[in-house]
Amino acid sequence: MTEHDALPSTILIVEDEPKLGQLLVDYLQAADFQTHWLTRGDGVVDYLHQAPPALILLDLMLPGRDGLSLCRDIRRFFRCAHRHDDRQNRRNRSFAGT
Repeated sequence: MTEHDALPSTILIVEDEPKLGQLLVDYLQAADFQTHWLTRGDGVVDYLHQAPPALILLDLMLPGRDGLSLCRDIRRFFRCAHRHDDRQNRRNRSFAGT
C-alpha cells in the first residue's frame, strides 16, 4: 500500500435538489470517482467523523443546516485533524530517532 492509497477517495456531495444531486453522482461515478450523497446539512459533520472525504461539493441552502455555517465547521474540523496529524508525526519521528 502506498501513501496515495491511504488518502480518502470519496467525494461528498451535499445537495438537497434531487435532480442536481443525482446528476453530480452520475457524472462523477461515470468518471470512476466514489461518491456519497447527503441531502441535509445536519448530517455532514457526523459523516466527516466517520469517513473524511477527499473533496466536498457543498450547496449553500440546505435543510437542517445551511452550507455557509457547515463550511466554517468543516474548515475547523480539518484544521484540528491536520494539527493532530502533525503532532503525531513529530512524536513518531522522535521515537524513531529522526
